[in-house]
Amino acid sequence: MRESQSARTGRRRVLQTAFHLLYRFGGRGYDPLVRVLFGSAWDEWRTATIPWLDQDPVLDLGCGTGVLLAQLSHLGIRSLGIDGSRSMLTAAHQRGARPLVRADAYALPLRGRSIGACVATFPAPYILERAALDEVARVLRPGGRFVVLLGGAPSRPPGSLIRWLLRLAYGDQREIPVPKPSLLSHELLPGSWQLLELPAGQAVIWLAQRRPDAHGVSPESSE
Repeated sequence: MRESQSARTGRRRVLQTAFHLLYRFGGRGYDPLVRVLFGSAWDEWRTATIPWLDQDPVLDLGCGTGVLLAQLSHLGIRSLGIDGSRSMLTAAHQRGARPLVRADAYALPLRGRSIGACVATFPAPYILERAALDEVARVLRPGGRFVVLLGGAPSRPPGSLIRWLLRLAYGDQREIPVPKPSLLSHELLPGSWQLLELPAGQAVIWLAQRRPDAHGVSPESSE
C-alpha cells in the first residue's frame, strides 16, 4: 500500500526533531549511533566526497564530530569546521579537529572568496534555504566546489530491529530517490546530482561549482 503524503510529512517532522535533539545534545553518542544503524556505510559515504575536495581551504559546513576534518588533515588538505552545536564541536575538538568555529550557515564568519571548496555531509534542512546557499556562494572562490552528501541507502541489510527502526524513520525504500535539481538550485552554484554505487550502498551527492558573478567578480563581504 502506497504511503500517503500526510504520513510522509509526519514521519519527516518526527525524524527531523529527533535528529535535531541528538545533534544538539548528543555529541558523544552520535558516532556510535550511526555505526549501529548504518555500519561502515556512513563512513564510506562521507569519504566518497573527498575526491572533489582538492581545492583548499575546505569548509566543512555542519562538521559534526569532525571525522571528515580529521581525514582531510591526514591528507594534508587545509580545512575549517563550522557547526552550530556546542556538543558536536566538543566532540570534534576531542578528536583533534582544528580549527573549529561555532556559527550557523546563515552568517558564516568568513571573508568573501576565501574558501576553495565547501562540503556538507548529511546536513540538516538549513542546506535547502536560500540564505544558507547565498552564504556558500559568497565565501567560495569562483570555480570552487560545493559538495553536499544528502543521503544514502545501505546495501547490507541490518538486523531486524534496526531494519524496523530505519523503515519507521525513512519509509520502505529499497533505493534512494534522486532529488530534483531545483532542490539546491542557486544561480551562482549550478550543479547536478551524482548517484554513486559504492560497496556499502548508494549515495546521492550534489556537485556544484561556484560561477563568477555577472562581471566576473565575486562579493568580498567581510565577517
